[in-house]
Amino acid sequence: MTNNNLQFRADRVSSLKRTEISAVPAAQILLRNTMRGIIMKKCSGCKEIKSVSKFQKNRTTKDGLQSRCKQCRKQERHSEKHKAYEKHYWESARGKAARKLSKIRYLNKYPKKKKAQTAISHAIRDGLIPKVCTLKCSCCPAQAQEYHHHKGYAKKYWLDVVPVCAKHHRQIHYKANFMEA
Repeated sequence: MTNNNLQFRADRVSSLKRTEISAVPAAQILLRNTMRGIIMKKCSGCKEIKSVSKFQKNRTTKDGLQSRCKQCRKQERHSEKHKAYEKHYWESARGKAARKLSKIRYLNKYPKKKKAQTAISHAIRDGLIPKVCTLKCSCCPAQAQEYHHHKGYAKKYWLDVVPVCAKHHRQIHYKANFMEA
């Protein structure tokens, strides 16, 4: 099948009625756009014709988009079948190797952060600072879950930490990353 068979001219499609569009084979639902080449696509999950903005990118497909819309993919990710598959994958040898490789890459990318976290663990073990679960968050009355290195990961600041809950720790790092950009 050639590329011309998969694409319609925009003026031809606008004149089609919805019943005529649904009668067209799914492979021919792709519509031409002057800039990107595609403006509408049929989801293989819910079988509805949707805007390409409703589909995630996939460079391996002919049109560069996933076959199912974001909403259908989200429903699939939250299904029990998918959760069981993921659990099976991460417990397999391949999943364990992928997790190990990811951890190695992270540690190589942020060596100062790992050294600072190790210093905190050793300080807790040696009794220099209390366990974080015994403290309250410095931002709210909730129980603290993590220590935040508020002055950075330089060696002189390794033990200069603030107890925070997970929610506020994410917010602090999000604001810091946002301000850098």
